[in-house]
Amino acid sequence: VSLTATNGGIQVDGNLITATDPRSATKRPTSETFRVNTNNDPLVFYGGATNLQANQGSITIGGNYEGAGLTVNARDDISFTAIDASAPQLISPTFLARPGVSLTSTGGNIEVQNDILAAAVRLPRGGGNIILNALNGSISSKNIQSEAFISALDSGNGGFVRITSGGDITTGFINSSSGGGGGGDITVQARGNGNIITDILAANGQNQGGGGDIRVTTEAGNLKTGLIRVATWQDRNYRPSQGGSVRLEIQGDIQTGNIFTRAVGPGTDDAIAPSGDINITSTGTVTLDGVTYETLTSTNGGSGTINLTANQLLLRNGVVLNASTSRGGAGGQIILNAPTIALLDGSNISTRSRVGATGRGGDIQITARDALVLR
Repeated sequence: VSLTATNGGIQVDGNLITATDPRSATKRPTSETFRVNTNNDPLVFYGGATNLQANQGSITIGGNYEGAGLTVNARDDISFTAIDASAPQLISPTFLARPGVSLTSTGGNIEVQNDILAAAVRLPRGGGNIILNALNGSISSKNIQSEAFISALDSGNGGFVRITSGGDITTGFINSSSGGGGGGDITVQARGNGNIITDILAANGQNQGGGGDIRVTTEAGNLKTGLIRVATWQDRNYRPSQGGSVRLEIQGDIQTGNIFTRAVGPGTDDAIAPSGDINITSTGTVTLDGVTYETLTSTNGGSGTINLTANQLLLRNGVVLNASTSRGGAGGQIILNAPTIALLDGSNISTRSRVGATGRGGDIQITARDALVLR
């Protein structure tokens, strides 16, 4: 399905549905704005993926999008109520609907009032990719999901998620995990003075794949996020895979929830899967409030490094930094580097070799040029 407005925008007042039928439909309106008033009934096309393009205007879908992959390009704003491009079934015995979402605005904002879904419910090829790109505007949505909802006995990776804006980014949780493969990478970038606010970020893998990598960056803004998890779990029937890494590069202040890059194996001697690293860099203040950062491994691979660099590090209310080992792999390094570092309220730093482990403990390095406060 392809809708193109060459001199205006596209507006659909109700839902836009791509029905599961291998036929296709193409419309190229030449009026100022292509508008459909459906009186609350859905606008239905038959085909696979859907392409919407407004060369000189905005694209507004007043209801929900439901169907296969969705690609939207507009000069101005892009607005949806919700997007479900998960395509959980075969369109025909020879045609497979593929999930995925790509929204690009060159001059406006992107707003999805509810969730964006490009998951694979029963497809072994995995979740679809999600790309949100507002070159000169802000991006807002609720939850973003590109995971593979399949059993641990099947294979299929989570799709990657890439979000880039020229302004603020505000989302719910972002999940690119897989129940039977690797987690997809998650990249979130706010340019200019844009801030980033998200909930949980998850890129977990299981059995046939490792955790994905998560990278969040700003040029001048702050970051506030919830739990971040890029762990991997393998049972004894699969070769262990590495946990993903987390990299936060923020030119402002940082507040996060717990961060885990664990690699959990079957407990056998041939299980060698290092956990990923946690690297956080900020030109402002990094505040850890009662959270746990953990790169623990229960395989014979080593634990990852925890590296925190900022203008000021504040750890309070029982913060735990843990890069220990519970088997043959070595414990990871923990590095804290800031002019002022405060470890308050029983905060704990550990790179030890746990009871029964044969791997050595890791190193701890703390560098505070101006002040180190322990209380």
